[in-house]
Amino acid sequence: MMDKNKAARLSSRVVGTVVPVLAMFRQDGMLDETAISEYVEYLVGAGVGTLMCTVGSSRYDVLTVPEMLRVNRIVAQTAVGRAVVIVTTPSTGPTSQAIEFANAAADDGADAILAVYPDRFYGEESIARFFEDVCAAAGLGVMIHEMPIRAGRAFEAPSVQYSPRLVERILACDNAVGLKEESGDAETISQLNRLFAGNSAVVGGRGGMATHLAAREHGQIAYLASIGNFAPAIELEFARLVAAGSHEQAQAIVTEYEKPFFDVAVDLGWHLALREAMAMAGLCPPHERQPMMRMGDAQRRTLEAVTEKIVSFSEQCAQPEVGAS
Repeated sequence: MMDKNKAARLSSRVVGTVVPVLAMFRQDGMLDETAISEYVEYLVGAGVGTLMCTVGSSRYDVLTVPEMLRVNRIVAQTAVGRAVVIVTTPSTGPTSQAIEFANAAADDGADAILAVYPDRFYGEESIARFFEDVCAAAGLGVMIHEMPIRAGRAFEAPSVQYSPRLVERILACDNAVGLKEESGDAETISQLNRLFAGNSAVVGGRGGMATHLAAREHGQIAYLASIGNFAPAIELEFARLVAAGSHEQAQAIVTEYEKPFFDVAVDLGWHLALREAMAMAGLCPPHERQPMMRMGDAQRRTLEAVTEKIVSFSEQCAQPEVGAS
C-alpha cells in the first residue's frame, strides 16, 4: 500500500502547465520511437515539470496494446528524475489489462498512471470497483481520468458525469492520488476542484489557459497545456504570471495567443491541428497513422499564420533577460 501522503506530495509537484506527449509516426505509419524520446528531451529541457500520456492527445486509440506500453515506457524512462511523469491505461480492455499497465508503469519509473474506465455507465458501483481493484494492485499512484461516460441505459443518455460522491470514494483508496478533470461542465469543474484540489493532484483537462484562469478560484493548480506542446515557454510564462497573481497579464496571453489558435484549431480538428503546429515548429514528424489523415494544404496555410506568431513569441519568452545570471 502507498502512504496516503503520496497524494499530497504529488499535488505539490503537479502545478501549472502539464504537457501531453503525442505518439509520433514515420512516413510508413510505424511508431517513431526516436522522435518521441527527442520530444520528451525537448520538453524537459524547456523546463516543463510534468508530462502526461493521455488517450486522446497521445493517440492511443490508433496504437496496439504493445505500442501503448512502449510509449508509456519511452516517456517515463526518458524523463525519469527530471519531470513528473503520468502515463495512461487504454480506454478499452478488462481491469486486468489496466493493472498490467499500472505495474509496467511502476517498473518504468513513472510517478502515476491515469486509469481510464473502459465501459459504458451502468451505475457507479462497477466504476468504483474498477478503480479500487487497480489501486489495490498498482505499484504507483493512480489518477482518475474523469470525463463523461457514455450511458448504457436509455434513461441516462447520452452521457453521465462522475459524481463528487464517486470521486470521493475512489480517492479514499490507497494509491489513489488525483484526477484529470475533463468533464467540460462548469459546475462539475467547480465542485471537484473545491472538494479535492487541496489534497489531491487535480489536472484540468479541457480549455487550456482560459479555463484554468476561471478554475483557479476553485482551487485548481494544474492544467493540461493548449499551445504548450509547440510553444512551452509561453505556457510556462503564463503559469508564472498566474502563480504571482498577475492575472491581467496572464489573460493577455490567453487573448493574444491561445484564443486565436483555438479559433482555428478547433474548427480544423484539435488533434490534427496540434500535430501540424508541432511539425511547423520542427518538433515532430507531420505523419499521421491511418485511419487518421493529415489536413490539406489550404487548412495548413490557415493554421500556419497563427502558429508562426505563437512560436515567435515563445522564442522571445525563452530568451534570458538581459543582465540575468
